[in-house]
Amino acid sequence: MSRVVVVDDEPAVAKALTRLLTFHGFDVCTCLSAASALAELRARPADVVVSDFHMPGMDGVALLAEVKRCWPATCRVLISALATTLSEEALAACAPCGVVPKPFRDEELLRAVRGKGG
Repeated sequence: MSRVVVVDDEPAVAKALTRLLTFHGFDVCTCLSAASALAELRARPADVVVSDFHMPGMDGVALLAEVKRCWPATCRVLISALATTLSEEALAACAPCGVVPKPFRDEELLRAVRGKGG
């Protein structure tokens, strides 16, 4: 079972993501900030990190860049309403799994998360 860390500062969105991924058999940890996600990853690394783009403090691109630096094998998925306007630098931070437009479709999110091998 793949371990997924979900990061979104909106509790309702975080809950929806967690419910979807748990239903599909993932071991999910939910964090409401980038700082709490990094602390969680230091304690227990994950196979996949799914992060919202706009968050107070550290945004999703910065978070995923840090995840890439510290845990390069971890799949990184960014959820963003601005998915089509992100820079190549932002997209590179999210590789290898990529960017899912918001509002997300369940199938699209699951496909990105499974890109690491769910």
